[in-house]
Amino acid sequence: GLRANAAGPRSERRPRRSDRPAADRRGSNQGREMPPPPPRVQGGQQGDRGPPPNARRRRAFPPPPAAALSVAIPDSCLADESTQLDKSRKVSSIARACAIFGVSEVCVYEEGGSHADRSLLITVLRYAEAPPFLRRRMYRRMNDLKYAGALRPLKIPSHLAPADPGLIAPGDVREGVVFASRGARYADVGANVPVRYRGARLPGERVTLRFKSGLPGLEAREIERGEAGAYWGYRVRARGSLHSLASSWGKGRVILTSRLGRPVSAADVRSYASGARPLLVAFGSTDRGIHDILGAGARSLQDARTLNFFPGQHTETVRLEEAVLGVLSVLRSGL
Repeated sequence: GLRANAAGPRSERRPRRSDRPAADRRGSNQGREMPPPPPRVQGGQQGDRGPPPNARRRRAFPPPPAAALSVAIPDSCLADESTQLDKSRKVSSIARACAIFGVSEVCVYEEGGSHADRSLLITVLRYAEAPPFLRRRMYRRMNDLKYAGALRPLKIPSHLAPADPGLIAPGDVREGVVFASRGARYADVGANVPVRYRGARLPGERVTLRFKSGLPGLEAREIERGEAGAYWGYRVRARGSLHSLASSWGKGRVILTSRLGRPVSAADVRSYASGARPLLVAFGSTDRGIHDILGAGARSLQDARTLNFFPGQHTETVRLEEAVLGVLSVLRSGL
């Protein structure tokens, strides 16, 4: 009885919204003209709504550098990092710096690094440069790529998003991976439609293709990276000692970066920026500088200069990822 008196009779309860007439539920909208519903999207057409929210206009990239720029880094450069995650992040920073300034080749030379660090360095550098839509076909699950999710994307011109095959037009360039099926070879270019490949590359190898026609044929021919019309990434090569690498660089010039070198000048930068010969920039290791690594052999190198790109530095050392970013920014500036 007390509970009934406190709550009141059930017949006198406040009516719920669903119990009220529809005319009363319209409230302030009654008598006001409602806007028409948005147009339906059919066949991918957006009507008057504009592009979809996730559509991004692809920026226009500059042409690739005229002269090839290569860097040489030691296989011991990860020794100052204690965990595999930190090592992977350091390699990611190096890869980003190389991509920003259009490096064409990364040479990893032997300098007493462990086999594990050398394998991690080369694998992660190659993985970061590979177009994301091809990585599952190119790389199996491996310990070196345990922290691949922590790598920062390069977003270079070759890293196109998976394409609608109906939007591929003659002249488009895409990177692909060759695979075999039913006795024939095809290229996976991230378009959900295999492209017939008649070149010499074997299954599992990468290929750069320029399309001659769109659907239904999707015919393409193989081209060199330099013909893509934009920076198309770097190659990673495992080399021997730094001395053997620099002494065999007969096709171009060599810069040895060292705090013991002559401070770089504006004339040096203009000379390297205007030259058409390939340039190799060599960096030291965590514990040993260029002159410690080369020793007396540095004097025998032809067409090599030792330059200091951080004169008056206020830190005891410059980390490799910092040195790569700083040196390449100076060289590419042209001053």
